[in-house]
Amino acid sequence: MLQFLFLTVVAASVCRGQDQSVTASFSGLYGGTVGDEFSQTSYEIVGPITAVKIWTGVATLHGIQVSYGNVWSNLNGAAWGTMVEMYLEPNENIVQVQGSYAYWVVTSLTFITSLGRTFVFGNQSGSTFLALPLDQGAVLRAVSGRAGTYLYAIGFHWGAYPTKAMPCKA
Repeated sequence: MLQFLFLTVVAASVCRGQDQSVTASFSGLYGGTVGDEFSQTSYEIVGPITAVKIWTGVATLHGIQVSYGNVWSNLNGAAWGTMVEMYLEPNENIVQVQGSYAYWVVTSLTFITSLGRTFVFGNQSGSTFLALPLDQGAVLRAVSGRAGTYLYAIGFHWGAYPTKAMPCKA
């Protein structure tokens, strides 16, 4: 299941100081169709992604929680198994995600950062995917997907790195 949705960053983004030359895009959903839908896109305005927590099992990922600026999102999925964390350095961003899913559940996620660091969660099995932004300068801004007892599916929202808010001009 691979879908791409490309949206052009509109002029309103200039009010937030974002680079208009970077196109917002979505890659995913990767995984199954069961579970409850979730979206963390409302956290994008808080700040850039600064950390990720993932709960893992022997063969599956159970839950995900992301820090935007200094605010943690809700936990999507379940907090059982082993919790593993990754923390980004100042001005470090996630620029690529690789992963795998089997049947109806996500089995692994690998985050690659702008500093060349790699964070691996879970064990690769099943179908694999590579999630990239449409534009070279885009970074991971938010995640969405389907979750319940497990992390059933995940998608990635890419866009310009969020900069300090600037007042809008009329």
